[in-house]
Amino acid sequence: EEFLSEGFAPFQNDWLSRAFQYPDNITIKSGNIEFNGCWNGVNEHGELQLLTADGCIKSISSGEIG
Repeated sequence: EEFLSEGFAPFQNDWLSRAFQYPDNITIKSGNIEFNGCWNGVNEHGELQLLTADGCIKSISSGEIG
């Protein structure tokens, strides 16, 4: 009920404290696009945050970690 009314944000910190944190560079495949970088948590919308080699943070809402 809380998720439906307030979204992911109220659960973000608890989720992060329990999430597996990838220690090395990862590749995310989303459709025909690949993103490479370091896992940098999730944002208030539940999107994976990927820190790329050029220092940018990419928000990824769906994909496969390879």
